[in-house]
Amino acid sequence: MKTKIYYFTGTGNTLNVTKDLEQALGETELIPIASVMDQKNITPNTDKVGIAFPVYMWGLPLIIKRFVKKLIADQSTYIFGLMTYGSMPGSTMSMLQKLLRKKSLKLTAGFGFLMPGNYTPMYDAIDLEKQEKLFSEEKEKIKN
Repeated sequence: MKTKIYYFTGTGNTLNVTKDLEQALGETELIPIASVMDQKNITPNTDKVGIAFPVYMWGLPLIIKRFVKKLIADQSTYIFGLMTYGSMPGSTMSMLQKLLRKKSLKLTAGFGFLMPGNYTPMYDAIDLEKQEKLFSEEKEKIKN
């Protein structure tokens, strides 16, 4: 059965990773989380569900918390988290796991991708060579 990946992206790093994963997996549907948030319940009706998001200040973006509250899935659903981060992921995946557990759902797997940081008020953008290296490492990690 097809994989559905619900994603939230701020600057595009998370969208980039989900597109690469979509190509690698095949039979995958990418769904912007913002496009389903007006629904009372979000019911993927598939065996595999991904939740992809950037780390915001070592935590979950508010839209991800709201999304999980609306998520209705079978307890046997393979649910994976995919996070992108610019410096450290903190305990973000554990936060997602706890939210899912409150709904009697299980986070089956979690994946983190170090990407170029985008919080420029705190630090400058890294040089292009380092950015390209991170993008290359991301593509290799997707293959694995």
